[in-house]
Amino acid sequence: MDLKSTSNLPLPPAALAKLDRMAERGTAWVVAPVGWGYAGGLLAWAQGKGVPSGSDLKKLKPPALWLPHRRVELLKEAPRLLREGALFFAEADLTLDQASWHRFLTGLPEDLRARTYEEGEGWPLALELVRTLKVYPLHTHPQAQALILGQILEEFRPALVKAARVPLLLPALWPKLGLTEEEVHLLWDRGLLVGHGPGLAVPRLLRLILWPSLPPAEARQLATALLEAHSQTLVPALELLLGSGLAEEALVLAAAREEALDLPSLRRLLASLPEALREHPASLLLTGRAARQQGHLDLAEIWLQRAAETEAYRAKAWFELGLVQLQVQGPEGARGAWEEAFRLSNKRSLVRGKAAHNLGGVYLSQGAWQEAQSYLSEAVGTFRLLGYSEGEAESLHLLALALHSQGRLRAAEARYREALRLLAERGRPTGLILSNLAEVYLLQGNLDKAKATILAGEEVGETRARGYLQLNRAWLHLLQGELEQGQALLEKAHSLEGSWELEQEYTLLSARFARYKGDREKAEQELRKLPPSLRRNLELALLGSVDPYALEAEARAQGALFELTASLLLQGRFSEALPLLEQEGFGSLGFDPDIAKKVLPLANKEARLRRLFPLKLYGMGTLRIVFAGKRYLLKDFPTRKAAALLVLLVLGEKPQPRAALAERLWPEADNPLGSLSTALYHIHRLVGARVIEGKGGFLSLAYPANTDLTRIEELEDFHELSLPVLPELQDILVDEAMILEAQRERRLRYLVEQETGRALQYMEDLVMKSPLDIGAREHLISLYEEVGQKRFAHLQKRRLEQLLGA
Repeated sequence: MDLKSTSNLPLPPAALAKLDRMAERGTAWVVAPVGWGYAGGLLAWAQGKGVPSGSDLKKLKPPALWLPHRRVELLKEAPRLLREGALFFAEADLTLDQASWHRFLTGLPEDLRARTYEEGEGWPLALELVRTLKVYPLHTHPQAQALILGQILEEFRPALVKAARVPLLLPALWPKLGLTEEEVHLLWDRGLLVGHGPGLAVPRLLRLILWPSLPPAEARQLATALLEAHSQTLVPALELLLGSGLAEEALVLAAAREEALDLPSLRRLLASLPEALREHPASLLLTGRAARQQGHLDLAEIWLQRAAETEAYRAKAWFELGLVQLQVQGPEGARGAWEEAFRLSNKRSLVRGKAAHNLGGVYLSQGAWQEAQSYLSEAVGTFRLLGYSEGEAESLHLLALALHSQGRLRAAEARYREALRLLAERGRPTGLILSNLAEVYLLQGNLDKAKATILAGEEVGETRARGYLQLNRAWLHLLQGELEQGQALLEKAHSLEGSWELEQEYTLLSARFARYKGDREKAEQELRKLPPSLRRNLELALLGSVDPYALEAEARAQGALFELTASLLLQGRFSEALPLLEQEGFGSLGFDPDIAKKVLPLANKEARLRRLFPLKLYGMGTLRIVFAGKRYLLKDFPTRKAAALLVLLVLGEKPQPRAALAERLWPEADNPLGSLSTALYHIHRLVGARVIEGKGGFLSLAYPANTDLTRIEELEDFHELSLPVLPELQDILVDEAMILEAQRERRLRYLVEQETGRALQYMEDLVMKSPLDIGAREHLISLYEEVGQKRFAHLQKRRLEQLLGA
């Protein structure tokens, strides 16, 4: 049997699907991987479809299957083939999973299928041998050995024998194996080494044929070298030890690093242990862990309790028992076991960090912030000491949540940002943390930062964060005075499938929307759907249904600064509330209409209180002013010129001469200053506060103010920039509108140019990869015309005509 030309190997379903999609697109080239023993299925497909195939690319004309013999040759030709839309397969694309392996061996005993899969690790060539010989083990069968070794050229054998001594080949091991860089490159180039985890590997069946086992001392030395070379080498190190008869050493090593073993690897390890080691404490620990992962909780508890009798494994066993109790009794049942694991563990051990993390999560869910913070700080420190950055990031996230829940927003922001940095460095999803951080900014009233953070979270595309991000965006619209858009987003978020916690967040925010709209009855109805909580009681206090004194007592008991500050403001105890406001920046309280109702009348006399109520002017599109939790449109002002006066003062940012303002806005009046005074009276009456003050012939804003009109050059949102500037006041504020409109158009043009450049690069790449994609080519032509590259547009049009005429 000539294995090089084997043509009846099956293909994995995903590979067949890729070939089907290729046929639909009309792809000209299919390129097989160089890896030895992987391409037979593709060859069978080509023969079945009548597609020419071969290893000499120069002799092939598309459509064809190219079977390269060298990776150097493949890398050389790949750019051209990519431009021609070739479909490339890697060895991983053609490796069979366990389900496919079993399916293709239907009719053979189940035990034979399972054992041969483990021996061959999904290698297509191994599957062909099983179908032919129907034996296990393959690597000791003389015919299998002859069939495989007979295909390997003599010049490759010395290097291959050296490389086959380890399940995973890393650069740090080359000298220990006597391998040179040239020899590794030779084996890789000819497909006898393939990518495997963080390194390279000889296909497992071939490796077992060459080296079924190593001398114990050498196996021990190479296993140690593997563990020192990379963090993802536990499984190959265990395989080395087990294959050389060092089962107890493998067992102890696995128990020391069990977090690096997935369930299939753990089960393989336990199945390979000799009977004499079944009662070893490490075996009991790992058996209990495997039982728990498979849902056999009663058995898991028995084995883990027995493992806990041995001091060396006591802390780990108690940690695992906590995970069992979590499923049986919930967090409260698990807490005692984790506390015991924490108490028994070494200060530099991973189990200590994991126990502390889980205990922090339990206390966090119970609202015991101080206990949660203490354990989570311990977890962060332990993980940092061990260099386990992912665990550190997860504990920082929970620690930030604990601080966030206490209203310690500045400290929470710092922890969220540190967790984001750690996760981003490792390419881990950050959507939930960004959603939490956005909420911090919303509570602080920092709407620009909140908006940018929500956008960043949406771009991550993390499914479990989607609903929370939409609720935060709805809340942002509410604080910006865009109640209609916010309500629409709120309902959209509610339509998403989500957790019980997400449903609670929706109900709470729905009640807040109703309260802001003045529908206090509906707000209270929504809140009564929720279980008792401090946040619910704050909303009820703002409705007048809960005594602020009772809210204060509850907030103090829980150490919740945000709710405490709100309760103090509702009681009029401003001297106590102001330090908390300044310490944590609870700016969203100044956006609340019910807080404003209590505090605003006194703000005229207390400058520090005025900082709580910024006046926000939105001039892009419909004029909108948000102040003290209420929205004012142009129609709410007594005259358009009164609104224009307020706009001028916001844009001016400093005191302006009263007389000049009066002459500019009321030039036709008999008494311009009198008209200005009347406008001031109506503005103050409308918003319920003296937002403009006069001094020494000058007018200025008495409250902090900001506007989107002063940061047009920073805007990134195309929708915002597509809106006209001050459209309702352009005839009154002619100069301001003209200059700001020019800024808007300039910024929009700049962003369009930037986006066009990115779009051009994307479409050019797409056309190179899929030259037969007519729609992509037409889009590219339109982009060339848009940026004035007429010659290239003409060339692409000619190419399009050729394709359409073919």
